[in-house]
Amino acid sequence: MDEYFIGVDPSLTGFAVVTLNQLGAVVRQDSWETSPGQFTCFSARINYLRESFCRLLDSFTAGVHVAIEGYSFGSRNGRELAGGLGELIRWTLWQRKIGFLEVPPTTLKSFACGVGGAKKEVVLREVFRRWGYVARDNNLADAYALARLLWERTFPEFQTAHSCAVLAKLAAQPGAKMRKPPEAPSREPSGATGSSACPLDSHPRS
Repeated sequence: MDEYFIGVDPSLTGFAVVTLNQLGAVVRQDSWETSPGQFTCFSARINYLRESFCRLLDSFTAGVHVAIEGYSFGSRNGRELAGGLGELIRWTLWQRKIGFLEVPPTTLKSFACGVGGAKKEVVLREVFRRWGYVARDNNLADAYALARLLWERTFPEFQTAHSCAVLAKLAAQPGAKMRKPPEAPSREPSGATGSSACPLDSHPRS
């Protein structure tokens, strides 16, 4: 059975996903750019990104493995909004019973560059130097590095001394194992109701 390794950088302004096959080759790269003015409300914005991601997942009939960039707790701007999107994407994976590996930003940068505090431009350059992947922006570079990390984690015979050391440190971190979603409850809680002032249409304004 074919398997696919998906790296997800859940950015509000440039949500990026790169997918590798079993040979480590890129089979598709996707990104969706959004801005607040395109949508009626924040909920519509993140739902548009979720629906786009779901359509990507629906395109695969074989097994998928996902690595997602962890939360940047040190960020000063937009941390709460990014957290809302990040949790929605994690919930989507849970709902679909797709396990995922969460990779802290510093670990991702260390894997791609050898330095946990590397700037985005350095990651972009090093992804090309190490693996020959030409990313058109920083988000796709991050997504590729995530997919590559997951692929090398699955096929250790392709690990370098550097990537082996990074993956060993990642495995030693609490909660670093592939997160398998639990079984969903058999029924919804009784009396669950809700309303929203946000229109259901989550497509960008023309």
